Amino acid sequence: MALRLTNTSQHIGKSGDTDWWEWAAYLGGDERELDEVAYVEYHLHPSFPNPIRRVKKRKDGFLLTAKGWGVFELRAKVVFNSDKKPRILKHSLEFEVSTHDG
Repeated sequence: MALRLTNTSQHIGKSGDTDWWEWAAYLGGDERELDEVAYVEYHLHPSFPNPIRRVKKRKDGFLLTAKGWGVFELRAKVVFNSDKKPRILKHSLEFEVSTHDG
């Protein structure tokens, strides 16, 4: 299975009329290929402070957590330990919608 970028999310409340979410992005896929990854450089929406974030911890698929109110296309540059060419992955951030009125 090829490497893939995905996310989870949880609604954390409202500020005025705006819903806020805590979300996490991570790599999934083949364990052997994940073991070859040196780090993942996430490229967030430019409205984030420090929109380029590097995660070097293999645990939990190079997990990145953040909070925000809007969705965007998340990009990740996957850099390998070997001379293998870095891979660019893209994922449209998704927020889980509650099934009840809050």
